Amino acid sequence: MSEANKAIIRRYREAYNSANLDELDEILAPDWISHAWIEGIPRTIESAKELHRMTLSAFPDWHFTTRALIAEDDLVVEHFSFSGTHKAEIGGLPPTGNHFDLGGVSIFRIADGKIVEHWAHADELGFLEALGLPEYIGVEMPPAWSMASHRDPQHHA
Repeated sequence: MSEANKAIIRRYREAYNSANLDELDEILAPDWISHAWIEGIPRTIESAKELHRMTLSAFPDWHFTTRALIAEDDLVVEHFSFSGTHKAEIGGLPPTGNHFDLGGVSIFRIADGKIVEHWAHADELGFLEALGLPEYIGVEMPPAWSMASHRDPQHHA
C-alpha cells in the first residue's frame, strides 16, 4: 500500500512538472481538500489546473523535486524543493528575473488510489527574499500575495 501511495505522489508531481494537468483528474479525488489552498479560489480540480497555469505564466521554469517520500497507512509525507525564475507579473508584482530554489513539506492522505487531502508548508519568506522583496520580510504579506500563504486557520497539520 505505501509504495502504491508514493507512486501516486510521484505522478502528481510529474503532472505539474510536465504541465500535463489533465492527469490531475485521475490523481485527485473530485472532493479533495487542500489545507494549503489560496483564499477565495474554489477548491476544485479545475481551479488547481488554472492556478498552476497562472504560476507557469510568471515562473515558466517552475519545477518541483521530490527529495524524500515517507508513507504509512493512508498518509504520504513529501520533502520537496521548488524552483523557478520570475519572468512575468503575478499578484501585482512586476517580474524581477530572480531565480529561487526553496524547500517545503507536504502531507497527503490517499483513499481509493486518489489524493483526498493535502497539507503543505514551504519557505514563504525565503520565496519573497529570493524575489528581491526584503520590504515584505517581517510584515504581513499584501492581500494579492495570499497565494504564497499555506495557512488555513480552520485546519492545522
